Amino acid sequence: MFLISVLVAGLFLPVAYTCSLPPETPSYSPIERTILAPIVFQAKVLNTTTYLDRHATGQVFDACVRIEKIFKAPFEIPPELCFGSFGIQELCLTYVFEGSDYIFFVNEDFTARYDGFPQSAIYVTDDNLSAVERGYCSDQYDECEPPKIDVETFEPMTRVQEGRKVVVKCQVLGTLPFVTIWSRGGNHLIEKQRGNMFEIISATIYDTGRYSCTVKNPAGEDTKDAYVQILSSACGGFVAVHENETVTIQSSDFPWPYQRAKSCSWRVCPPHGMKLEFNFTTFDLRTFDKLEIINECDRQQFPWRTYCGSKVSPGSFVSHCNSTCMQIVLNSGIPPNRVASGFQVNIRTTDRDETEDNLDEMMCGSNLVARVISSQSLFILEVNVKILEILRQDEPMVVSPDEEISIKHDFTIRDMYGCPMEFKPGSEYIIFASYEGNINSVDPISFVMDFAVDPNDETSANIVQRLKAIKEELPQCEPLPAK
Repeated sequence: MFLISVLVAGLFLPVAYTCSLPPETPSYSPIERTILAPIVFQAKVLNTTTYLDRHATGQVFDACVRIEKIFKAPFEIPPELCFGSFGIQELCLTYVFEGSDYIFFVNEDFTARYDGFPQSAIYVTDDNLSAVERGYCSDQYDECEPPKIDVETFEPMTRVQEGRKVVVKCQVLGTLPFVTIWSRGGNHLIEKQRGNMFEIISATIYDTGRYSCTVKNPAGEDTKDAYVQILSSACGGFVAVHENETVTIQSSDFPWPYQRAKSCSWRVCPPHGMKLEFNFTTFDLRTFDKLEIINECDRQQFPWRTYCGSKVSPGSFVSHCNSTCMQIVLNSGIPPNRVASGFQVNIRTTDRDETEDNLDEMMCGSNLVARVISSQSLFILEVNVKILEILRQDEPMVVSPDEEISIKHDFTIRDMYGCPMEFKPGSEYIIFASYEGNINSVDPISFVMDFAVDPNDETSANIVQRLKAIKEELPQCEPLPAK
């Protein structure tokens, strides 16, 4: 008996097994799987062998089989062999049973092949056998011509304005059936392929690049490259605000969703001797996008404030210095994690003093405000902290200094302006947290993080100083209900 055993080294599988595939993942037919796979054969499973990796035992395995019929192969295959990788469906693998007959789709390195929806083996039936035989060239074909991409309709160069739709067609001549795959840098663009077309609904500058159309049929394959150039559109600009005048600035396409993967900057300048007053009437950013506000009179011109997401709005504020311009910079990322309308702000001149964050409102907006030191947590959506000093606490008084508590949070801990921040074990922070659940229950009260302040962050220095200053005379707050 001649055995070939192929193991995948270093495979690590997490504790929770979940097969998560993009909604657009194709479910190829047996004919298409035969076209795509270099090796296809019919075989009976003799036995299965689990991997020695302790994380994968019983979940991923090799199958030892006896070959009954070879449909296609680039080289000679032994009558019996062992190969992988098979496993439970939760790992996006195919499970095969001892003693059963299957049609296997295999890579040249003798690993189970998974194209599109994970299915590397199908049961032997008359319909499946007939379909597989139509997926490769044999004596049953009178003519079997390799595919040829139609160069008359294929556009090797496409230029599109940012935000517009991109469509590149890949029409083919040759023997049916065809399987078309669009890729970029070797990665299959599942979510952007529509049949034989490649489509981008709203193009960004990051979509500029070279794309490949590969078409396969039972006789062979053909590939053509198309270069897509996205032309950037201008946004932002210079805005002069005159005395007794109100100017409105909006994100692009407001109130419709603003563009992705773009940075827009506005420079807003007042008359001599005046300041600028901003009033944000709408503020709705995608989760990981941010708006930076810069006072040009700050020597280092770091962002005075940076707002992220949609939970915290800039509201109304006055600039730092007279006769000095301000900058508003909107940075949007690539992932369209949700639809957001952007922002709208009204700007006018004023001689009022600069405004600061409403510290009383911040203090009264959480059940617990405390200076803490963080420690390691075993749970992803939870942090452990030791209370160093309590600045404010609603009834019932459930924590005291030197006590350790756990605080739940979203996927990221956010600062007072809604932006993700790093929460390092062993570092000191000021946390603003709310009670969760029924505070009158006999069960222990749990905490949910509202936001945190890093005392070592330059943008938080003013808040930290003001918190220290009001410790002796804390604001009078109405007790808040639990979340």
